[in-house]
Amino acid sequence: MKIEALLRKQKYCKTSEIESSDIIIINTCAVKHATETKILHYIFDIRKQYPDKRMIVTGCLPQIGKKMYQKIKSQIHPDDLILKPAEIHNIILSLGESLKTDDILHKPEIIPAPFKNGNIGIIQISEGCNNSCTYCCTTIARGKLISFNPKIILNQIKSLYLDGINNFFLTSQDLGNYNYSGYTLVDLLTDISNLQGNFQIRLGMLNPDYLIKKIDPFLRIFIDKRFYRFIHMPIQSGSNRILQLMRRNYKIEEIEQIIKKFKKFDRNFTFSTDIIVGFPSETINDFQDSVNFINQWKPFNLNISKYSVRPNTLAKKMKQLPSQDIKKRSKYLDEVYKHYSHLLRMNWIGWEGKVFVSDSNILNSNDNGYLTRNLYNIPIFIESGKIGTVSHIKIVKIIGNKIIGKIT
Repeated sequence: MKIEALLRKQKYCKTSEIESSDIIIINTCAVKHATETKILHYIFDIRKQYPDKRMIVTGCLPQIGKKMYQKIKSQIHPDDLILKPAEIHNIILSLGESLKTDDILHKPEIIPAPFKNGNIGIIQISEGCNNSCTYCCTTIARGKLISFNPKIILNQIKSLYLDGINNFFLTSQDLGNYNYSGYTLVDLLTDISNLQGNFQIRLGMLNPDYLIKKIDPFLRIFIDKRFYRFIHMPIQSGSNRILQLMRRNYKIEEIEQIIKKFKKFDRNFTFSTDIIVGFPSETINDFQDSVNFINQWKPFNLNISKYSVRPNTLAKKMKQLPSQDIKKRSKYLDEVYKHYSHLLRMNWIGWEGKVFVSDSNILNSNDNGYLTRNLYNIPIFIESGKIGTVSHIKIVKIIGNKIIGKIT
């Protein structure tokens, strides 16, 4: 979406159909081995299917190691281009070149332009990562953290708001690492709270180590109800032994204290989390620690990842678990989540309050409907609405795992 927004702004993007395009741009991901395999097959198939079109490959995958870079390079034409993630913001400059070489380097812009996803303004506040998790290649691919100028971030929000956008999503590889010459995330959120306007702000991923240090000033931000009372806090494991091997720099007891503070602030405060299943040397007891944590604290959304080896990471050198064990544990944890998640949603029946109509969506195969979110970022579907407005609704039923509301 970011790339498309940059291209459309400069009138480069006139079509999203490959058949009628001059240049094909493929943005890649390197988080999981399965994703890597799919992307490599896709690049090969697209290159074979459209031999006369120019291609740009960007994103993390080419940057995780020399072998991967050469593998991708061997699948594309000599005059195709491979761009680093930090060079995406200069893709317009690259399009202006002859595309005869893959080593066109431009100094990255100070901050990327904001972009829209429907009626939501996506604001990136930083790029890169300062963490050194043993399983992850994000730092290898994207480099150390660069925090963007807060004045520009604030101006982007004001500009988009004047343009009719009143729902914003602050994004980064890790919001908590934001630090612009001593100006931290809480400073930025405080200044956003001081802006005038009827808008909503949703925060992206925040690693627990930041919250452990800054939970009290961070929580005060949510006194302003323009901030969704929701946090995406990836814990990755419920086992302290595994967390130490992962270099996650916190203990599960500290996570529990954070959640207690959220719930004390507002008992409906919601959070989602991520769990990696089958990290090297994970025992049944380690896995059970994760199951116990999930059963006790019941995150509203749970993202389960089966561990996969990533190149040039320390975890690659550790003793790996059999893939069948990883699959079994992933399936078991998914069943745990399915069991409580429906009950969790049922508890919302009867709730009344304001919701933000964020998108049109499908209620079922026969009806068109609208997706809304309440203060706690709970997705609620209603039959009628107007995107970008606020409605007052009552939650009346659950269909499958969808929460259905009715305008009151």
